Amino acid sequence: MLGTSGTVLKDTFTAEYFTKALINNFNTGDNRVEIVVSTGTGNRGQVIRAYRLNAASTALMSTKLDGWIETVGANSIEVGRYIDLLGTWGCTADFAFAASGFTLTQQSEAWQVHRDSERWCTVSKELIVELLTNSQTENCAGFLYYGDLIYPVETDLASYITFVSDLDETGNIEITVAAGGALLINGTPVDDWFLDLTYID
Repeated sequence: MLGTSGTVLKDTFTAEYFTKALINNFNTGDNRVEIVVSTGTGNRGQVIRAYRLNAASTALMSTKLDGWIETVGANSIEVGRYIDLLGTWGCTADFAFAASGFTLTQQSEAWQVHRDSERWCTVSKELIVELLTNSQTENCAGFLYYGDLIYPVETDLASYITFVSDLDETGNIEITVAAGGALLINGTPVDDWFLDLTYID
């Protein structure tokens, strides 16, 4: 990438199995474009690298984020990641460049889960959940029982996983996070509550 002085500014990295790149002016007020590169580094190793010249065009600013580029909006990037929830699922969230500095920041706490129509999570023991209704004031307590089928649709990775059941019920499972980062339900690993969770190494 060239600055106005003609100085070559560059960065190097290794991509094991794919590279996807785009050029876009995400912050239209600064009249500088960003180059965003998505590279794969293993089964779950996807990295997004972004670059922009500084205001004087004398230095190359860069930032790095785990994940891959899913889609691009006018001012944001939809980032994909494999996340361990009830097994490993492909999830997406919107990120945008911060107003100051050069970082990509998540725009909402929620990650949306990509649905796999052939994949369910089978409940292994009775679990109390919050059942969601059309009116948030009417949410109520409910139960999942042995053999019930659900799949996750959204999570903040800290306090809840929203699910849909095979009976088209929608609800929230309350979660907490262990010291090592694993998600817990009622203080125990999520695997204790389901029979057939699938993980990607």
